Amino acid sequence: MEDRITQLTLLLQEQPGDAFLMYCMALELAQSQGVTIGISHLTHLIAAQPDYLPSYYQLGQWLESIGKVNEAKVVYEQGINLATQLGKVKILGELKTALEGL
Repeated sequence: MEDRITQLTLLLQEQPGDAFLMYCMALELAQSQGVTIGISHLTHLIAAQPDYLPSYYQLGQWLESIGKVNEAKVVYEQGINLATQLGKVKILGELKTALEGL
């Protein structure tokens, strides 16, 4: 796991604005250091790159997992609005299902 974090760190030094790499780093850090660290990284990613839709679903899931249901609801709704604007039907369905499951 540390190897992946090291690799991602190097890649992010080369491509600091790459949303996919930032997302992968959040996933790795959440797995190795805890969900709270992942939440922090995804929150930063959404602020920096609000159009990266997978962040909304994962952030909502993590917020739910630590009992922050109202915050998860807001994140899902933001993702739903964005997915609607961008015409991304698959992630729109996933976000709606997640919101309905709260």
